[in-house]
Amino acid sequence: MSAAKRATTGLNAWIFVLSVAGALICLNILAAELPVRWDLTAEKRFTLSEATKRLVSGLDHELLIKGYFSPDLQPPFHNLEREIRDILDEYQAASHGKVRVEIANPEGDKELEDEAAGFGIHPVRSDYMGQTKVELRMVFKGVALVYADRQEVLSDLGPDENLEYRLTDAIKKVTATEDKKKTIGFLAGHGELIDMQGVTQAFQELFGDRYGVQAVRADSGPIADDVEALIVLNPTQMVGERAKFEIDQFLMKGKPVAFLLSTIAQDRRFPIGRANPVITTLEGLVDHYGVQLKREVILDQQNSTQMLMATPQGILIVNNPLAMMTQNINREAVMVKDLPAMSLPFSSPVEVKEELSRQAKEGKTDVQVLISSEGTARARGQVTEIMPGPESDLEKALPGDRTGPFPIAVTVVGPFGSAFEGKSIPPAQPAPPSQMGEPPPPPADDAGRQIIPKVDKSRIFVMGNGEFLISRNRLQRASILLLQNLIDWLVQDEDLIAIRSKGGMRPLEPMEAGTAAIYKYGNILGIPLLFVLYGIVRWRLRRKARHDQIFQIRGGILAAAASTARKEA
Repeated sequence: MSAAKRATTGLNAWIFVLSVAGALICLNILAAELPVRWDLTAEKRFTLSEATKRLVSGLDHELLIKGYFSPDLQPPFHNLEREIRDILDEYQAASHGKVRVEIANPEGDKELEDEAAGFGIHPVRSDYMGQTKVELRMVFKGVALVYADRQEVLSDLGPDENLEYRLTDAIKKVTATEDKKKTIGFLAGHGELIDMQGVTQAFQELFGDRYGVQAVRADSGPIADDVEALIVLNPTQMVGERAKFEIDQFLMKGKPVAFLLSTIAQDRRFPIGRANPVITTLEGLVDHYGVQLKREVILDQQNSTQMLMATPQGILIVNNPLAMMTQNINREAVMVKDLPAMSLPFSSPVEVKEELSRQAKEGKTDVQVLISSEGTARARGQVTEIMPGPESDLEKALPGDRTGPFPIAVTVVGPFGSAFEGKSIPPAQPAPPSQMGEPPPPPADDAGRQIIPKVDKSRIFVMGNGEFLISRNRLQRASILLLQNLIDWLVQDEDLIAIRSKGGMRPLEPMEAGTAAIYKYGNILGIPLLFVLYGIVRWRLRRKARHDQIFQIRGGILAAAASTARKEA
């Protein structure tokens, strides 16, 4: 190649490199001025929800969000500040100037450290591994929100947090016009989950920052007026007529009630192998409201969780048909649409009665089936032995078994009639003694009390499972999300429901073994084969270009020789 041609080739290469670099610089400038992001996750995990956008764009005053972060945070916190900055940029853009963001490093700055401490953000211990030493550091990783004369603090943010939920929840609190929390009542006194030691404290930790939690003993008198919603969660003993009356009248006041009821449960006296029916007498009450709780248990061999079992052949992993799993979730219903698969052991079917279905078709009532079993499930009326295995009847289809899918959870919104209309008020029972040793209050005086016969609009939730929170498995997070979403739905504060469920574990859809093998080996071999194919194509193109160049040179030489020969002739 001649010197002139080499110089031209080199110049072209430099022009190409500088052009690409200039284009990248221009793209970076445009991206900084007009930030554009593509969220390819199925649940739009990195996109602000419409509820968040409405909230920040409708602020009456400026909201200051100030973050305090130490530099060089170690894993798993190393990306925390960047993630906070990214999502707060989204909040600023959605607020149209009503959100102001400041991020500061308080380390070594006494004024900033005092400022952070004034908000309640204090340094926390964190391991630090440098090039030459390992030590404990005190680091800052908190955010303060200031709105008018009110403030909220997220003092110790951690990795893998649902940042949008934490931030939007804090914004709702700091901008709330009412300081008083809404009270959620849990029926108590009949072996409910709330009666178990430590459960009230656990509920306070789950949602006590937004709601008050109160155990309700309805056998001795009316439910307090400050209770906004009532949850009947897994009673295991008979519920008396007075308690059912108070639940009914609570609903007739237009207040919502959730029934989470089991008809069969594992016998805790025999941890392995036995189950007993659960008799609460509440089936008649929900039946009156148009939903029938079937005294059956759902079995599903193909879609179930696994357990270890001792057999003559040793310890085996077997599927437990009673511990069914389902992804048959109504993706149109706000309460559950973003939940992953649910594990619902000892579930019973619920059915919407014909009259209620007719009212729903006429538009008088809104009825939604939220969760159903998979089509592979069976419903069986009598189950006592609950130990799975090759010889167990649980894994066999028996005469009388019904085939699925079966509704497990439904909501009803609309008018309701009282189950006690035209009846006398059941007598109140004495209240249990106080834990502080004080004498119990006397039973309620019902003189002059009138039964409320109907309500134009209220809402109920009925689920044929009260034990889903007790189950300890990899899907328990979904159970907790369901309870939190249910409470928001009951009090009609649904903005946080869709946000809370982001980032949950979403199992892969089931696929055939052959399809799975294609995906597996496609991932292993696909990229290398593409590179090989690219190399072969590029080699062939370059080879063709060299051949074309040789042919052109040879053609030129032959043409020149022919021209010279003609001139000499």
